[in-house]
Amino acid sequence: MRKGITPVIAVILLLMITVAIVGGVYLWINAISKDKMGGTDDILNTEVSIEDLVCDSGDTINISLENGGKRTINAGTTFIYVRDATTDSLKGRITIDWSGQDFENPNGFSQISNIDISSAVDWDSGDIYNIEIEFPAHDYKVDKDCTVD
Repeated sequence: MRKGITPVIAVILLLMITVAIVGGVYLWINAISKDKMGGTDDILNTEVSIEDLVCDSGDTINISLENGGKRTINAGTTFIYVRDATTDSLKGRITIDWSGQDFENPNGFSQISNIDISSAVDWDSGDIYNIEIEFPAHDYKVDKDCTVD
């Protein structure tokens, strides 16, 4: 009877040793990759904010953007969403190709003037709108409310 049990115990021991070795290698590689990749969050940090937003009754907006992140951002194709802040209803979306517009880094400012939004909304003085700017290439959005002058 003992001769039949010995091969089974040997197979179980080999499987346990194999699982232990694979687990150890996994933990070792995981620790190394976390150590090597730890600084990438700081390098790829995206912190664009709207510092100033002016909505005027001529259906234009003027935006001052600040890049407080750690890299220069090329805006690429950008979407501007216009929402009625009172009802939170989307009034329209404007697509802008800002491929040549870099948001400098660090603490770089970019002034974008006279963006015509008449295709998205017909507003009147005193109306309050939420302007959201989406940078799809960086999976980043920023928004701010403004009152029409």
